[in-house]
Amino acid sequence: MTRVCSRTIGHYANATMPCRSEQCRARAQIVLVLLLVLIAGLWPVCRAGGEVVPLYEPNDPYYGAGYHWGLDAVRAPQAWDLLLDYSITPITVAVIDSGVDFDHPDLQGRLVDGHVWVPPDPDIIWMYPFEVPEYFDPEDPWDDNEHGTMVSGIIAANTNNDCGISGAGNNWIDIMPLRIMDTSGYGEDYDAADAIIWAADHGADVINMSFGGPASEPSPMEAAVEYAYNKGCVLVAAAGNDGDTDIDIPAAYDDYVLAVGSVGDTLELSDFSDYGPLLDVVAPGENIITTYPNQPIQWIAWFEGAPYNPCTDPYVAELTYGTSFAAPFVAAEAALLLGLYPTLTNAQVYDIIKTSAFDLGDVGRDDTFGWGLVDFEGAVLEAHDVIPEPASVALFATGLLALIARLRRRKLQG
Repeated sequence: MTRVCSRTIGHYANATMPCRSEQCRARAQIVLVLLLVLIAGLWPVCRAGGEVVPLYEPNDPYYGAGYHWGLDAVRAPQAWDLLLDYSITPITVAVIDSGVDFDHPDLQGRLVDGHVWVPPDPDIIWMYPFEVPEYFDPEDPWDDNEHGTMVSGIIAANTNNDCGISGAGNNWIDIMPLRIMDTSGYGEDYDAADAIIWAADHGADVINMSFGGPASEPSPMEAAVEYAYNKGCVLVAAAGNDGDTDIDIPAAYDDYVLAVGSVGDTLELSDFSDYGPLLDVVAPGENIITTYPNQPIQWIAWFEGAPYNPCTDPYVAELTYGTSFAAPFVAAEAALLLGLYPTLTNAQVYDIIKTSAFDLGDVGRDDTFGWGLVDFEGAVLEAHDVIPEPASVALFATGLLALIARLRRRKLQG
């Protein structure tokens, strides 16, 4: 006897027609898969006022007060939404700079052992408004300048801890502070070269270099970045703040390092940002909120409208600018990609960051914006294509979202 399955034909709702049970099951499975794909695609987001917004919003006071335009511009919250469904491997970012404020409450639990080339100055008492702490050790990379603490906060400040700011790494990144700069913020290229090699030999996955010098002079940093690259490190550097086409070193070592320029909240190239044929990508670098070292409570007056945040007293957050503070966004993006897929090579990470960027200038790469504004969400979606996973409905849905994202970028490009 031929089996029958119910099927609506025209307006005859009760009409039936014969079909094979296998066909029925196949059709039912297709409908189920499509339904699950729809659910998987819509689950991470909700709609408000016609816009797609992330479900995950950190409770950090400065995030809620709207100071994190940079995170929104690079679509970091959307990437966090995607990554929350995955097991992320902790990634270490070496910050070669002026050290870090180990006492900062928004960096607690995010710091691993570092190293010192230029000892900090214990007499800089304004860094410690009450007294130099008993546990101060000049062999530790304490920050007596400010720069290293600020760079570190953009990458890895504790997120969703009801305190201070939100770091781009959303608690998946650790900072390895390497101090090569003195109190005034200056350092030597041979110390920088040693630090790059030290980072590569001591477990750094990503190296952030928010410093630079003239590319016209030979430097031991070139051999150092080649060494670190061959060890598998992702190297990210600030393009420079001279507003010309002379990209600083180490960013100018194009075979090994991602050179990062700066844009403001209008997504125009910052007046101070270097650009040119060696520029790879751009990231937010104006009015960037980040962690600032310990300061006397009466000095907290850096910008108007700052929300009351008792967890950071006597610590402050500051709005800052420079390609030094654009590079950390890219370092965080690279770290999240490696946390998602630890088997990615540094060359693959570079390619994903470039090809997933929002094209801001001429179609394709140009000398003003490089490949464009980095896009955390787009990078995560494209990483799924580079490293395929076992077939699943969720993965299929992610692939569908990646296709939509690529089509959207092509449309934006004209």
